[in-house]
Amino acid sequence: MRILLQYILPFLAPLALYLAWFFLWGRRHEKALPDWKSGPWFWLIIAGFLLAASGLVFMSFSGDDPGGVYHAPRYEDGRIIPGHVK
Repeated sequence: MRILLQYILPFLAPLALYLAWFFLWGRRHEKALPDWKSGPWFWLIIAGFLLAASGLVFMSFSGDDPGGVYHAPRYEDGRIIPGHVK
């Protein structure tokens, strides 16, 4: 799931939005998808790459201390204490 959210989803989001917009708009105006050479595909790939890279940068700064020790979840006094890095 982490791979999907960090790498694949940000990379494919611009393409998915473009295709959704095109099929909703293009069907009304009876147009076909542009071919590979004249379409916006290059810029969609660049936008996806930038979104994926920015997601990776964000995740690298929002994590826990790399030198920390992981404490597994445990059951204590009738409640579950989630795992954490300390």
